[in-house]
Amino acid sequence: MANLAECYRSGEGVARDPRLVAHWLEQAGARGNLEALVRLAELYRAGDGVPKDPAAARRVLAQASEKDGQVSVFMLAEMLEAGEGGTRDVDRAKELYGVALAIAIRRRASALRRLGVEV
Repeated sequence: MANLAECYRSGEGVARDPRLVAHWLEQAGARGNLEALVRLAELYRAGDGVPKDPAAARRVLAQASEKDGQVSVFMLAEMLEAGEGGTRDVDRAKELYGVALAIAIRRRASALRRLGVEV
Protein backbone atom coordinates (compact mmCIF):
# COMPACT_ATOMS: atom_id res chain seq x y z
CA MET A 1 0.00 0.00 0.00
CA ALA A 2 2.87 2.37 0.71
CA ASN A 3 4.14 1.58 -2.79
CA LEU A 4 0.74 2.49 -4.20
CA ALA A 5 0.89 5.77 -2.29
CA GLU A 6 4.27 6.45 -3.91
CA CYS A 7 2.76 5.81 -7.35
CA TYR A 8 0.06 8.40 -6.68
CA ARG A 9 2.70 10.82 -5.37
CA SER A 10 4.97 10.46 -8.39
CA GLY A 11 2.31 9.85 -11.04
CA GLU A 12 3.97 6.58 -12.00
CA GLY A 13 1.35 4.58 -13.90
CA VAL A 14 -1.52 6.62 -12.45
CA ALA A 15 -2.59 10.24 -12.33
CA ARG A 16 -0.98 12.16 -9.49
CA ASP A 17 -3.40 12.48 -6.61
CA PRO A 18 -2.20 13.82 -3.25
CA ARG A 19 -5.45 12.78 -1.53
CA LEU A 20 -4.87 9.16 -2.53
CA VAL A 21 -1.27 9.39 -1.33
CA ALA A 22 -2.58 10.17 2.14
CA HIS A 23 -5.29 7.50 1.89
CA TRP A 24 -2.87 4.71 1.00
CA LEU A 25 -0.33 5.83 3.59
CA GLU A 26 -3.11 5.69 6.21
CA GLN A 27 -4.01 2.18 5.07
CA ALA A 28 -0.39 1.02 5.19
CA GLY A 29 0.13 2.67 8.57
CA ALA A 30 -2.95 0.95 9.97
CA ARG A 31 -1.31 -2.33 9.02
CA GLY A 32 1.85 -1.46 10.93
CA ASN A 33 4.02 0.09 8.21
CA LEU A 34 6.26 2.43 10.19
CA GLU A 35 7.66 4.25 7.15
CA ALA A 36 4.13 4.95 5.92
CA LEU A 37 3.24 6.51 9.26
CA VAL A 38 6.29 8.78 9.15
CA ARG A 39 5.49 9.82 5.58
CA LEU A 40 1.85 10.49 6.53
CA ALA A 41 2.96 12.64 9.46
CA GLU A 42 5.18 14.61 7.09
CA LEU A 43 2.17 15.24 4.82
CA TYR A 44 0.09 16.54 7.73
CA ARG A 45 2.97 18.63 9.00
CA ALA A 46 3.49 20.30 5.61
CA GLY A 47 -0.11 20.31 4.38
CA ASP A 48 0.97 18.35 1.31
CA GLY A 49 -2.16 16.89 -0.28
CA VAL A 50 -4.05 17.14 2.99
CA PRO A 51 -4.99 20.13 5.10
CA LYS A 52 -2.02 21.22 7.21
CA ASP A 53 -2.66 19.67 10.61
CA PRO A 54 0.29 19.60 13.03
CA ALA A 55 -1.91 18.00 15.72
CA ALA A 56 -2.66 15.10 13.36
CA ALA A 57 1.04 14.84 12.51
CA ARG A 58 1.83 14.63 16.20
CA ARG A 59 -0.80 11.90 16.76
CA VAL A 60 0.55 9.87 13.83
CA LEU A 61 4.13 10.25 15.09
CA ALA A 62 3.07 9.15 18.57
CA GLN A 63 1.53 6.05 17.01
CA ALA A 64 4.69 5.40 14.98
CA SER A 65 6.91 6.01 18.01
CA GLU A 66 5.28 3.08 19.77
CA LYS A 67 6.90 0.89 17.10
CA ASP A 68 10.40 1.97 18.20
CA GLY A 69 11.19 3.95 15.06
CA GLN A 70 14.12 6.31 15.48
CA VAL A 71 12.90 8.83 12.90
CA SER A 72 9.37 9.01 14.30
CA VAL A 73 10.62 9.36 17.89
CA PHE A 74 13.01 12.15 16.87
CA MET A 75 10.34 13.99 14.83
CA LEU A 76 7.87 13.75 17.71
CA ALA A 77 10.52 15.12 20.09
CA GLU A 78 11.06 18.08 17.74
CA MET A 79 7.33 18.82 17.67
CA LEU A 80 7.04 18.57 21.45
CA GLU A 81 10.05 20.82 21.94
CA ALA A 82 8.57 23.46 19.64
CA GLY A 83 4.98 23.06 20.81
CA GLU A 84 3.99 22.26 17.25
CA GLY A 85 0.56 20.66 17.06
CA GLY A 86 -0.11 20.93 20.79
CA THR A 87 1.31 21.88 24.13
CA ARG A 88 5.05 22.39 24.38
CA ASP A 89 6.58 19.66 26.53
CA VAL A 90 10.33 20.07 26.87
CA ASP A 91 10.68 17.31 29.47
CA ARG A 92 8.99 14.75 27.19
CA ALA A 93 11.05 16.05 24.25
CA LYS A 94 14.27 15.46 26.21
CA GLU A 95 13.11 11.95 27.07
CA LEU A 96 12.30 11.17 23.44
CA TYR A 97 15.59 12.59 22.17
CA GLY A 98 17.26 10.15 24.54
CA VAL A 99 15.12 7.29 23.23
CA ALA A 100 15.99 8.20 19.62
CA LEU A 101 19.68 8.24 20.52
CA ALA A 102 19.42 4.85 22.25
CA ILE A 103 17.68 3.35 19.21
CA ALA A 104 20.42 4.72 16.94
CA ILE A 105 23.19 3.38 19.15
CA ARG A 106 21.55 -0.03 19.44
CA ARG A 107 21.13 -0.32 15.65
CA ARG A 108 24.69 0.82 14.91
CA ALA A 109 26.11 -1.54 17.53
CA SER A 110 24.15 -4.40 16.00
CA ALA A 111 25.53 -3.55 12.55
CA LEU A 112 29.08 -3.47 13.88
CA ARG A 113 28.64 -6.85 15.60
CA ARG A 114 27.32 -8.27 12.34
CA LEU A 115 30.58 -7.16 10.75
CA GLY A 116 32.62 -8.86 13.43
CA VAL A 117 33.46 -5.75 15.45
CA GLU A 118 33.35 -6.24 19.20
CA VAL A 119 31.16 -3.58 20.80
